[in-house]
Amino acid sequence: MQYPQIIIPTRLGIRFVKENDILACKANGNYTTLCLLDGRQHVITKKLKEIESTLTKGAFFRIHHSHMINLNHLVSMSNGSDIKVVLTDGSELEVSKRKRSDFMAMFTKF
Repeated sequence: MQYPQIIIPTRLGIRFVKENDILACKANGNYTTLCLLDGRQHVITKKLKEIESTLTKGAFFRIHHSHMINLNHLVSMSNGSDIKVVLTDGSELEVSKRKRSDFMAMFTKF
């Protein structure tokens, strides 16, 4: 299967990253950090909202104001008052209270 790619400008030129190689995206003001499967992180000068609009809908979910995850790399999630997700690299992120109902709605079909 061919995965869409996104373009990451670097000091040396342009890097092409397959969407499926992105574990998560973290917002930091006007910057976004892309966390990749291989452990590398790329900081780019775009807001998380801009990145979100370029990625394939349904493959990524914004779990928090400052975090978006690739659902293809979701391993598990806790249930209870605080919902936390675990990604394939072992990282653990909390789903915000405002995003919980939308996030859980994706899994009610099972």
